[in-house]
Amino acid sequence: MEYDVRLETAAPRPLAVVRRRANVQQLPRVVPDACGVVWGVVRAQQIKGAGRHVALYLDDQINLEVGVELQTPWAGYGEVVGSALPAGTVATTVHFGPYNRLHEAHQAIRDWCANHGYALAGPSWEIYGHWEDAWNSDPSRIRTDVFYLLTAGGKSEDDSLTSELLESNPEFQALVAKSKVSPRKPFQANRGYNQTGTLASSLSSEPR
Repeated sequence: MEYDVRLETAAPRPLAVVRRRANVQQLPRVVPDACGVVWGVVRAQQIKGAGRHVALYLDDQINLEVGVELQTPWAGYGEVVGSALPAGTVATTVHFGPYNRLHEAHQAIRDWCANHGYALAGPSWEIYGHWEDAWNSDPSRIRTDVFYLLTAGGKSEDDSLTSELLESNPEFQALVAKSKVSPRKPFQANRGYNQTGTLASSLSSEPR
């Protein structure tokens, strides 16, 4: 599917979560199980205002927090603790379809940020829509909102420097204009470079 990636300002949202560590293959089991643990405590403690399920991926080691949205901060009970979604500028899109294709939404955001010069801060998260009966017969309607926190400056340092030079340096402007009309040589990759995979790149190649 095509994804409409956009920028938003995210406010901190209180959560009730359990903290987990899992590899990509374990996520389809770990996330639902963790949601069940949290909902069990939410019901037992009669916490009001619980919302949608959330999975917050904290780093590229797949340390994650899984739980539900809350209206107000909460101290926690047992292994279920209070937390919050990060605040700041985010790149976000909506995925409609089964969860095993969520990697496509993650990749769309990463590609959009790379093409537009935005730097990822690290955390990303998925907010799962409240389940509807119609989704049982038509999984293409399942809604998941995907978010990536961006660095405080938004644009990457290299991109910001380029913008400043384009605005203030006539010689640099001339070089850029010349490069646009000059024939391009193919890029030769460094065969010795070994890229370390991250959570999002894993999601882009492995279904959840």
